[in-house]
Amino acid sequence: MALLVFTLNDTLYNATLQKSQARLAAIEAMIENGLPVDVETAYTMLEEVVAQSGENAPNHFNLLMRRLGLKEDPRIIAAGVVAYREASSAALKPFPRVQPTLLTLREKGHTLLLLSAGDPVKEWQKLIQLGLQHLFHAFEICTTQEKINKEFISSVISNKSDALFVSGKEYEVLEAEATGLKAVLFSPKAIGRGFANVTSKRLVINQITELLKMV
Repeated sequence: MALLVFTLNDTLYNATLQKSQARLAAIEAMIENGLPVDVETAYTMLEEVVAQSGENAPNHFNLLMRRLGLKEDPRIIAAGVVAYREASSAALKPFPRVQPTLLTLREKGHTLLLLSAGDPVKEWQKLIQLGLQHLFHAFEICTTQEKINKEFISSVISNKSDALFVSGKEYEVLEAEATGLKAVLFSPKAIGRGFANVTSKRLVINQITELLKMV
């Protein structure tokens, strides 16, 4: 039996698309409630704010208004928060066949470990809303940073000989490989982006069900 190690964002669901849809919805709602900026300008600036302040900063919309040189208007900020939460929740769903594949792997006796980084409550919220919280034997969350790195991976996986690391993010695959783990890049077309450094030696799958043939 094997240990299968999954990451959460862009592996079990399309986090990239979810965030972009939620931010766009927030900007449109803020403009409807009085933000005097066009959608493209505001969205681009919001992306810059998130990149500089971090994904888990609690005040992205306040920082956006400051960067625009505007007074922080509670109504406009609240409109953005409500729209963001609604759009984010609507887009939070697993990639096709994720749930039955995880269930089959578990029924076959494999151990399933989930890794993520960020605020523990928020990461658990995602997993519960995805309806996958009962399928993993353990969920390890790196709280010291927003990205999974090789130090964190090594700290939670002691025996790498029987482990398979699965991620939809190439940098996470590279970090896992640096620890000696066998890794698979899960690249569903739904993410809508390529991986420039993928080589013929790297294991790449486009359907999560392909894992059933690998273990």
